[in-house]
Amino acid sequence: MSKTPQNNSSETRRRLLKSVLGASTVVTLGYGGNAAAASISCVAKVRDLASGGPPAGTAQFTMIEPKPTQAKTNWGWLRVDVRRYDLLKKGPAFDAFEAGGKIYKTSAPDVEVVGASLAKNQNGYPKDAWVLAYFDDSGALVSTYPSEQLAEPGATPAAQSCLASVNPGAVGNFTFGG
Repeated sequence: MSKTPQNNSSETRRRLLKSVLGASTVVTLGYGGNAAAASISCVAKVRDLASGGPPAGTAQFTMIEPKPTQAKTNWGWLRVDVRRYDLLKKGPAFDAFEAGGKIYKTSAPDVEVVGASLAKNQNGYPKDAWVLAYFDDSGALVSTYPSEQLAEPGATPAAQSCLASVNPGAVGNFTFGG
């Protein structure tokens, strides 16, 4: 009794390409769905806070430029301008930044300030600050802290190595550090 050959779609494709191209050998690349999924999953893995996760709470805002570390946790940060604001021209002016069309004090970066307007005296401003950037699984910028505050599907911080593998063009737009 002889074995019936199995229908192997990769082998069939190879033979078809070989006959059409007239080549003696056709090599197909193994890159594809599995490799692409592995690259994209590096953003998704950040949501597993048991593995360390990204900075949390108000640690997602800093007025000290994030510096690269030797660890693999060089997160993507976006620079924002800190300016002087006041509330309806009453009370002392305070330092604040804008994110997602809202104003946040540098002293309480996770609480929106309603009714703030730019103070008249902007001498010495703007100052630099950085907020943690959030990306979708394709590596596109979705938002920043404090508009986003939790790693969730569709909005997750990404480390430099991950972002470089998913969306290499985006890497130049961010500051990376731990």
